[in-house]
Amino acid sequence: MSKSTKKSALSKIDDLNETAKELFIYVFILFLLVAASFNVTTFLQPKKIQVLGAETQDKTQEFWSDFLTKNPSYIPGWIELGRTDKVKEIDPNYSITP
Repeated sequence: MSKSTKKSALSKIDDLNETAKELFIYVFILFLLVAASFNVTTFLQPKKIQVLGAETQDKTQEFWSDFLTKNPSYIPGWIELGRTDKVKEIDPNYSITP
């Protein structure tokens, strides 16, 4: 190989490296823009607030009523319903502490 062909080969490699660098930079910028737009869309969407006991709180009274029809002597259930008169009826010696 002569000197001119070596230089032209090296110049082609350098040009290819520059093109690859530019392509990499463009792809990286595109990736950053897509990631940022995804972040913005998830940030702007309204968030659904979920509370763990929100749905079960309403069903507590219903649960204890059904449970106590099957187990009428279960004292903690009557306490949950606030029926201390029923607790005293079942066990007059039961101490209800606040």
